[in-house]
Amino acid sequence: MQREAYLKQVQGQKEIVMHYIKDHKIDRVIFYSLNPHKETAYANSSQPASLYYAQVVSKIRLTFPDITIICGTWIDNLANIGILILSGANGITKFPLFKMFGTKSKSWEYENEIRLIYSTSKRKGYNPFALKSIYFGLNMDEMHQIQIIEGLTNRDIRFYKM
Repeated sequence: MQREAYLKQVQGQKEIVMHYIKDHKIDRVIFYSLNPHKETAYANSSQPASLYYAQVVSKIRLTFPDITIICGTWIDNLANIGILILSGANGITKFPLFKMFGTKSKSWEYENEIRLIYSTSKRKGYNPFALKSIYFGLNMDEMHQIQIIEGLTNRDIRFYKM
């Protein structure tokens, strides 16, 4: 019986949002799947399920096909990005993209590699002779691979293709 009451409450919340969008002619919404915080009404609740979040996005997209939908996510919810986009989100916000450049997930730490990403105008300093190997990504253009290999001839560098 509690589940039915909960589902009825959730449906009511979705209806309130939909009426608000329609009544106020909203053309852009930003949704966040927030973590519960102490001293709030949701302190003892869990974070909304990914499928619930996607369902809300989908319902808004189907009801308002021209609305812009932006969804917030964070590094601990990266798996949500695909389902949110497929559900109808136009974009993602609060994603720490620039903080992630040059870093890798803890689960890949064992690879013992350093990632270098730089623009030609602001090159990062590093010891070029520390470079021991280069792994070319699966979809990297072959011409770019050849340019890199030719540019690093006569060096003790190994090249690998994924």
